[in-house]
Amino acid sequence: MTKFSTLPLRERKQSRTRLAIFDAAKTLLSEKDLAKIKVEEICEQVDISRGTFFSYFTRKVDIIIYAIRLWSIELGWQVSQTPEQNLGLPFIKVLFNSMAQGMKDNPIFWRELMALKVSEPRTIHRLNQNEISMVTKADRLLRFPDKPGIEDIPEGTIVTYFRKNLFIAIEKKELPRNTDIEATLISLTSILYGVPMMLAGYTDFETLPAEYERQLNIFWTGLRTISARASGHFRPSQ
Repeated sequence: MTKFSTLPLRERKQSRTRLAIFDAAKTLLSEKDLAKIKVEEICEQVDISRGTFFSYFTRKVDIIIYAIRLWSIELGWQVSQTPEQNLGLPFIKVLFNSMAQGMKDNPIFWRELMALKVSEPRTIHRLNQNEISMVTKADRLLRFPDKPGIEDIPEGTIVTYFRKNLFIAIEKKELPRNTDIEATLISLTSILYGVPMMLAGYTDFETLPAEYERQLNIFWTGLRTISARASGHFRPSQ
């Protein structure tokens, strides 16, 4: 008997409906922008009424927010399963590669995420502060049946895991002790969202992992240099 099957029937049914709505919307997002998707299209695929849809998602854009939460929980589980030596800067690279793969698989969906960051900065801030909770225990167990302990992973965002791994990188001496975490987070998210925006006009996302790696290498080098100057340990080459 699985953990999911031990939950009350009402919770299991609600979870199945919520995830079915999400999956239908995500499929449609592989074909067209969120603004062009009608709620009726989603309802038809799931065989529910409009009223049922809005009882699960108050707005269509909440589907994007729900996706962020699901993704963050999966990332959190991955962090919990990763050996200590592979956390820190190596895992930040993993996060960037995961983002690159997601953009390649469904570029429209990730474009909607970037649009949300611009149009609803307060919502993104609340997500980063973990003020919004959307994923139930039943959702976790149904969506990730092969990930033991997933029900205990807190919701978050990619910023949550950037921050966690930056602290680990400092402890491992991969970054200087005086690294400004909050300033570094701004830089990392700027690379994360800015690079694909620049590439979109010139090429496809096949080159995104390599470009992420190049920009990260430039950034880490600059960060170490700035930190060394601030601590008085910088020695310019002759």
